[in-house]
Amino acid sequence: MPSTHAQAPPPRLELPLTRYAWFFDFDGTLAELQARPDRVSLPAARKGLLRRLQAASGGAVAILTGRSLEDLQPLIAPLRLPCAGMHGLQLHIADRTRMAATARLPYTVLARLQDLAECHPGVLLENKGECAAALHYRQAPHHASALEAAMQALLPTCNGYELLHGKCVLELRPASASKGTALRLLMRNTPFKDRIPLCVGDDRTDEDGFAAAQALGGIGIKIGTGATQGQWRLADPSALQHWLHQQLEAATHAAAPVSATAAPPASTI
Repeated sequence: MPSTHAQAPPPRLELPLTRYAWFFDFDGTLAELQARPDRVSLPAARKGLLRRLQAASGGAVAILTGRSLEDLQPLIAPLRLPCAGMHGLQLHIADRTRMAATARLPYTVLARLQDLAECHPGVLLENKGECAAALHYRQAPHHASALEAAMQALLPTCNGYELLHGKCVLELRPASASKGTALRLLMRNTPFKDRIPLCVGDDRTDEDGFAAAQALGGIGIKIGTGATQGQWRLADPSALQHWLHQQLEAATHAAAPVSATAAPPASTI
């Protein structure tokens, strides 16, 4: 279960970057959250860092997101990365995409969710290809209780589904899907196999990824506030950007040849 013990930022990694498998959430982790999910963008500087990390790690960089892959890929273009979409319902690796579940929300449920969005100003419906759907209420947080009650009432008509609580979002998704399951699947494949998983995320759904990574001897890094089972914490996406830059610069310097006339290193403790 999540706790609040992770307070310190992660230190400099001890091993070469090629020893790690890197897994990142998107919204709230790589990119700042916005009032509407369609206004989120990934800054060019962070795309550049991901490109450098992809090269430095031998390609072992993936994104685990609640977005559909169709929604995510334009946001990270021109990068081509392994991805798990819709909390693991979609998996894209080696230029191939597969669905991890074939469940579909009943049409009556989708219609009811559309009605809820229309009847609550500021609420947005995100239809994720009929197998999952979410109501975003960041622009209308006072509707949270009413939306949750209405979606809980729909659950009995959605066999095999669960109600997922995120940051100002409620989602109906197949209970079999999770970022932890997606991480474990990716870890069975090249180039992730036999590496130390490092999972970074900001929301409740990322806790499954932290648990899976740590069960495999890896690392969980929480972005932002809130209880977590991750070992380390960074304040926001900008802090993650700075930390990644530090890791890449340290790796570059470690790989550089040492000049014969260079001064001896300072003593350390």
